[in-house]
Amino acid sequence: MFVKSITADGRTYQALVKSVWDKEKKQPRHKVIRWLGRVDDSVRYALFGAGYEAEVRPVARMTRSFRSTEEKFICGALKRNRSLLLHGSWGVGKTFLAQRIAEELNASRRSAHFFRWSSPAGAFVSNICDALLIETKEENENGRLVKRSQAALLEAIGERIADGRHVLIIDKAQQIPAALRNNFELWLERGAVVLLSATMPKRGELYLKFPRYELQPLDRRSSVELVRAAAAHLGVRLTPSQAQEIVTLGNGNPQFLIRAVAERDIGAVSDPDQAEWIDGTPLVIAALCCLMFLRFVGRGLHDENLMLMGGMALVVLRLAMLTIARVSKRRRIIE
Repeated sequence: MFVKSITADGRTYQALVKSVWDKEKKQPRHKVIRWLGRVDDSVRYALFGAGYEAEVRPVARMTRSFRSTEEKFICGALKRNRSLLLHGSWGVGKTFLAQRIAEELNASRRSAHFFRWSSPAGAFVSNICDALLIETKEENENGRLVKRSQAALLEAIGERIADGRHVLIIDKAQQIPAALRNNFELWLERGAVVLLSATMPKRGELYLKFPRYELQPLDRRSSVELVRAAAAHLGVRLTPSQAQEIVTLGNGNPQFLIRAVAERDIGAVSDPDQAEWIDGTPLVIAALCCLMFLRFVGRGLHDENLMLMGGMALVVLRLAMLTIARVSKRRRIIE
């Protein structure tokens, strides 16, 4: 099942649909499971083909985005038929951004399909086939409908998206098994447009073939706006000092900022998920200055032992700095 936008009478509605097999026409079709309504307000309207009235309320979720620059960049790359790997740390907003990009592409009449990876792989492949209107069953020699093999479905998906008119957006791509990753490589070679959203993906195999775009944490100004928007959305009253405290602890992580507002509302107390790292560079520089000062003091007192100790300490500290720089995890070379 997946969410589909349906336009009627100049209005757009969202519905949860699934693909079913039409025995008369012998082809798949989309069946509405539940109507989600319009995004802006509650609307009472007749369900298409159902013959009765129903009041549908929109799903309560935050729709405002604080990633307009990132949206513009990624949408521009996808519209130019360039695949991309969106990656970042946990809770930085990759899933929300991927969903926004799918909505933006669909609004611009570009067929985009958002999927979140979930096991088993067969159900995941079937969901993609349903969205692309690919038949998952075929007639055998006896004229009976049987399920097509997963390999055949993957081949059909590759043929359908090879023209670049469809954009596949896959969330949680770091969990995709190796068997499916090989098919993604084949799709790329055929010219498919794919956006992968992954948390700290590997630096090899499929992920090496995608241009990478790292999603950075929000700046302080955007963090303050997000906290205020989350408080207004959840109906939470925050004083300016409480909002600033949440922003400081959140460190630009949207998921933590929204969760912290909800925790403030119910009075829950929890330790921050993120670790704060202290930059020791000023301390090292201060230590170097002290050692240099020690050497000058030794020269003034004519104490050779003090001068030798200061010089040896300078050499040892300098070697330690070079060693730390060499083993740093954040290197400047491509791996």
